[in-house]
Amino acid sequence: MISHNNNRCHNHNRGKKRTATRLRDITEPQEVEFNCLGQHCGDNQNKFANDCGVVTRKLISIEYLTWKKVPANEKENLWLTIKKIQKQKRWKIHDENRKSYVLMTCNHKWRSYKKRLKKNFLVNENERNPLESYSYLEKTALQKFKERISSTEFQDISEKARMSSMCNTNLARVGPHGYRGNKAKWEQEKASGQLPSQLYEIKSERSLDYVLGRRSKNESGSKIIPPNMEPIVKKAYVQKEISEGDLLLGPGEDLLTKAIGPEHPGRTRAVGHDIGLRKGMQGLDKKKRNVVDKDVVKPI
Repeated sequence: MISHNNNRCHNHNRGKKRTATRLRDITEPQEVEFNCLGQHCGDNQNKFANDCGVVTRKLISIEYLTWKKVPANEKENLWLTIKKIQKQKRWKIHDENRKSYVLMTCNHKWRSYKKRLKKNFLVNENERNPLESYSYLEKTALQKFKERISSTEFQDISEKARMSSMCNTNLARVGPHGYRGNKAKWEQEKASGQLPSQLYEIKSERSLDYVLGRRSKNESGSKIIPPNMEPIVKKAYVQKEISEGDLLLGPGEDLLTKAIGPEHPGRTRAVGHDIGLRKGMQGLDKKKRNVVDKDVVKPI
């Protein structure tokens, strides 16, 4: 009896759990803005992304291993369904050529959904039944998903990814709006002289965004540059060296890659996880380095 009461107190102290996101009521059509990189932005940035996530969870099964495994006809149906929301006067999308990026947003939301299922429901056995939280989730699909994440192969991949993520000591602190949602605020800080003097020496916009997106708050609530970011800030001063001709940039390089290393394919740091290098590093020399054919090279 005592144990039962303690459990009740423990459950009460855990607080209210987050429920599944649903389509929010909108009384009139809302605008969806897109920036020059094709990313949705503006005041309705998160609302539109949430709608994409809800529709994706309902239409795309978690049985698929990756987004590439999802059949093309199901992705097309997903795109048409999202556009149908627009036809119901829910969203105003003036540019219809946004399919690829919208589906990329759906992919990101779908992966986050599966990650949340694993973390909040399947790993913690005392949590509530996911079938109760997500009425559209099929029992057979959930069982197959649980079997897959319990396999040795999946556990090895997860452990490798976890160890790799632990090497990232400079995590971004940009919130759900991302870099694009903080741009206007950072520009105001810069124009009003609120930034530390050392940041005004960084002439590369992407390098400055990288640093601003990783500031932390001190005890008084003011944003500061963490100690582990100081070496990167100093390396970002190489703009002066370039102006003097002492530093040459190679293919696929800019000031930020010189300071912290090369980019990973499919994403661009300080721009977005959904923007590739061709868009995120516009204007750079992306020619591949010369590869020497080993058969042509003659031994000396």
